[in-house]
Amino acid sequence: MRTQAAAIGTGHARKRQQFAARGGEVSKASRRTTFSVRFIGRQLAHLAQEQVAYLRYLRTSWKTRQDQGPARIVASASSAYDSRAQVVTWHSPTLGVAKRLHIYLPPAYHHSDQRYPVLYLLRGHEREWLHLQEDPSRAGRNVLDVYEQLLRIGRVGPMILVIPSLTSEDGAIHGLGVDHLKPWLGQQVIGVGTSKWERYFLDDVVPLVDTNWRTLPVAAHRGVDGFSLGGAVAVKLAAKFPSLFRSVGAYDGTFFYSSADGSGVEAGDTVLHNPICEPAFGRPRNLLHATANSPVDLVRRAQQHDLLDIAWMIEFGPEQIEPWGSNYYRGAHLVEWLRKRGVANALGDGVLRDGDHTWRTADRHMATTLPLHWRVLGMGV
Repeated sequence: MRTQAAAIGTGHARKRQQFAARGGEVSKASRRTTFSVRFIGRQLAHLAQEQVAYLRYLRTSWKTRQDQGPARIVASASSAYDSRAQVVTWHSPTLGVAKRLHIYLPPAYHHSDQRYPVLYLLRGHEREWLHLQEDPSRAGRNVLDVYEQLLRIGRVGPMILVIPSLTSEDGAIHGLGVDHLKPWLGQQVIGVGTSKWERYFLDDVVPLVDTNWRTLPVAAHRGVDGFSLGGAVAVKLAAKFPSLFRSVGAYDGTFFYSSADGSGVEAGDTVLHNPICEPAFGRPRNLLHATANSPVDLVRRAQQHDLLDIAWMIEFGPEQIEPWGSNYYRGAHLVEWLRKRGVANALGDGVLRDGDHTWRTADRHMATTLPLHWRVLGMGV
């Protein structure tokens, strides 16, 4: 009897274990089902939001197609960030929205009918090259102080400096100088419009400046320089459209890596997969579009004579403060490819050994490159 009872007890215990196991499996299955439902719900909500943004983008695009006129100035006033510059509000027919730029005219501009070389300074929001509190490093000086000091001591001549917007009005969406593949992903903010940022710069910004101010409106007297993402845009524009510029500079540019086999951008590049790149290159990332707009890949594929026609001024912070304090490896990657193409960097190996990723150092970069830009752009003036 005891043996039988023990067997029955053992059987009950086994049944309880089996039941508990089945219950655990049911519980796990239930949790998996709940997770799947939530995941699908989130995906559907995301798709619905994207669809709304897409419809908004279509409306913007339709309105833009109705406006085929040239870019036009809406208003102009002294800049709140530096009264030596004008802030200009203007309508971009390419984007279909109002944009702003800052423009600095040399001291003699209003006392003569002379035409001047023009240098475009790129970063993101149009205030950044001027705003003394853009980061704590600036200590009361900006790029206009740098330029005017060089002008006083005769190291540069009179130039027009233009600082266009490359972002949404709040700076949250960066155009990257690219016509976006999925522009509707950035439609939740003001100031992006159609997100055709490459065409915006080429078809709107440059013609607006050349039409409304006394520039020397040819490539021989036009240059571009930039910091961080603005440096990447500057190099991209010069490498892709070499007939537009004669000088290009970049400090600590955020360049994509080019793959060793020459097929295009590195698929796993962390910058490419940053959310800031999603409207430009889609989700998942379109590697062909990224390659077509990658500064290093454009340098690799450009005609050598086009590259040699441009003065290159590439600079970046030191290796020991990578990755948060400098873009050393990305800058060195670009300089190495310029070297392989037989193109000299006017700043040697490009390393600013006591530099960092701050506006103080970006302004120092301009103290070095402004005389070099002038040497090229001011020729014959």
